[in-house]
Order: sequence, then structure tokens, then C-alpha cells
Amino acid sequence: MTSGFAHPAAGEPRNPLRSPSPAAAALAATAVVAILAVVAVALAYRAGDRHSDVDRSQLANLSTRITTLRDRTAAVESSVGDLQTSIGSVLASLRGLRTEVHAAQVTARAASKQAKAATAQATEAKASGGKLNPQLATCLEQIQNEIDDLQAYVVYRYRLHRGRVSGSCVSLLEPRYG
Repeated sequence: MTSGFAHPAAGEPRNPLRSPSPAAAALAATAVVAILAVVAVALAYRAGDRHSDVDRSQLANLSTRITTLRDRTAAVESSVGDLQTSIGSVLASLRGLRTEVHAAQVTARAASKQAKAATAQATEAKASGGKLNPQLATCLEQIQNEIDDLQAYVVYRYRLHRGRVSGSCVSLLEPRYG
């Protein structure tokens, strides 16, 4: 466990509520300096005018200013608390995103291994003279011609040629749609 001012250890999460951020510290310091300045001005004004009569309206005005400053300081402190809460939620989201990125990296590595294995198998089949079944090679050629005709129809509205796939290939391929 670390103190509020020391940096957390490498594996230990930073607690945003224990150590204030530089912005929160600056706001708090500014508020304290402003309050002290108002008090110093009020004391200097009273000390300078001891022999003169101080108007009650001036004191009331000063009291009103101090109250306003106190309210603003409270609002700033509330904003600092809200910011610390927001920072905590952003840190939690960041931890979740890191977990998702790690999972995506693991998935990508696995896919890369599978692709390398498939490439190795294809290279091995090619090197061993992996010739296709002649009937299967004929069927694949007929299917490629059919695909080319369908693409030409979709893109250029060319007439479709029927009967490109022979009966022996149809029985070999077992099409889903007639």
C-alpha cells in the first residue's frame, strides 16, 4: 500500500481519491489564497480606519463578498469531487479497453498461426505434385465460368448462358437450389 504522495508500484492501481491531481491542487490553492487575500484586505481596511467611523453598509458589503467567495469555493470543491469521480470512471474504462485490446491481440495471433499453417499445407501439397481429380478440375472450371457469367449479368446486364455446369458436376456438387 502506498501513501497518498508516493508513486504507486508497477502493478498497483493509482487511487485518484488519495492523491489529488495537479489541477485539483491548483484550484484548492487558489481558493485558499483568495480567502486569505479577502481577510487581509478586510483587516487592513479596519486597521487603517480605526479612528474613522466604519459604515455598516461597507461591512455588510464585505460580509456579502466573503459569503459569495465561500459559496464559490464550495462549488469549486464540489467540481473537484465530480472530476475525481469522472477520472475514476475513465480509469476503469481504460482498464476494460486494455483487456479488450489484449483479447484482440490473442485472437489475431491465433488467426496468424492458423493462416501460416494453412499456407504451409498448401505449399506442401503443391510441392508433392498435388494434382486435382480430373473430374473435379473440370467441374471447378465450369463453376468458374458460371460465376463469371453471373458477374457479367449483374454488372453489365449481359445475357446469361445456361447449361454451363454438366450433369456429372451437378451430381458431384449436390447444389442446394435445384
